[in-house]
Amino acid sequence: TGTIMLYATQPGNVASDGTGRNGLFTESLLEQIRKPDVELDAMIKQLARDVSEKSGKKQMPWKEGIVTGDFYFAGGGSGSSASSSAAQPVSNPTVTNSVDVEEVMWQEVSRINTKLAVDSYLGEYPNGKYASTARLKLKVIAAEEEKKTKVLETQKWEDAGRTNTIESYQSYLIDFPSGEFRDQANQKISDLREKLRAANKPKRGGSIKNTLGMEFMGIPAGSFLMGSPKNEDDRGKDETPHQVTLTKSFWLGKHEITQSQWRSVMGNVPDTCFEKNEVRGDTRPVVCVSWDDVQEFITKLNAMGQEKYRVPTEAEWEYAARGESTRAYFFGDDENEICGYGNGKDSSFSVLNGKTMCRDGIKGTTTVGKFQPNNFGLHDTVGNVSEWVNDWYGDYSNGAQTDPAGPVSGAGRTFRGGNAFESRKNTRSAFRSFAVPSTRDYRVGFRLVMEN
Repeated sequence: TGTIMLYATQPGNVASDGTGRNGLFTESLLEQIRKPDVELDAMIKQLARDVSEKSGKKQMPWKEGIVTGDFYFAGGGSGSSASSSAAQPVSNPTVTNSVDVEEVMWQEVSRINTKLAVDSYLGEYPNGKYASTARLKLKVIAAEEEKKTKVLETQKWEDAGRTNTIESYQSYLIDFPSGEFRDQANQKISDLREKLRAANKPKRGGSIKNTLGMEFMGIPAGSFLMGSPKNEDDRGKDETPHQVTLTKSFWLGKHEITQSQWRSVMGNVPDTCFEKNEVRGDTRPVVCVSWDDVQEFITKLNAMGQEKYRVPTEAEWEYAARGESTRAYFFGDDENEICGYGNGKDSSFSVLNGKTMCRDGIKGTTTVGKFQPNNFGLHDTVGNVSEWVNDWYGDYSNGAQTDPAGPVSGAGRTFRGGNAFESRKNTRSAFRSFAVPSTRDYRVGFRLVMEN
């Protein structure tokens, strides 16, 4: 007693069609069950060998179930001797104790009731007596699977709604890319991202820090008079005053990029001019970096997934450095106050480019953030190092401008702000200078804008 279910091939494989009326498996099976006095287990083993050999070992029948006792398709296990079998050969034996193979297979398919089982039946009997029922069964199975999938999808969608995060809706879309709630999920993601952008929109006094320790201050949109008035002491001819409006708020580095931060992105710090001057130190601003070097740094930083970064435009830099001040410096017009707000040239230096300014013993650059910030919370916009900006150097416009980006070309890239090696006039908010983009100088570093 018991049940044996024979499949044409193993799960996941495709059975050979054969060359005749039946498939390879069926042809071999019919051949084996006609042989008299062959017990079931031996017949199945021989069937497997035949199918494997004829298919070039690409197809191997698969058995499921168990039968207790001996079973014979033909001959009934009469125990006739080899001699008597030889004396009475059976060229086309009569099948006794025979079983309708298709019937047995269908009964087992009905018991298992899976798509794999039904597909196996149809693979052997595409035009069998139960073929129509099998195809209907496949539709029923598909409908049941669809129903189960729908339940799972609805549950996943409800879970996403309860969590209400970008990640939860993305997880739903990964599991159900063509799901019923696909459009709603995409809209939810868009809304949440917009909400996040609004929450992270730069606001005056707000700050944000990335995982590399770079901190950024929120600079509000606004208007200011860029350049210097004609009566400002030490002004340059290239500081034509003109009204500028910045329509978007932005995040600007609270400090200049340090040598440690440069190393965390680039692997090392440039040393082309470090030994000669007092500029070395992890917490000091990185110098000896050209405008081109800075662009490479930004490219690598952006590739790290730390938001998107750039150097500020010249207008952004001056607006932020002034901190809403209209004076020569963000703290006023008195140049004698510089040493309380920035790292200016120290008296320990020999006279270079004009008068010395400070007597604080700091020769060269120093740790960023050591001096008082301006009204926007930015440190070292006066002194320490000059800073690369994005603009090509060129003449200012005489008229009002909105979000200016500078000329499309020029003699060099602009840098702004004074440094610890030059005279007081170069620390004014309006002071401008430039160099070719490949220039590396121990007095020049940079700070970054983090785009919202």
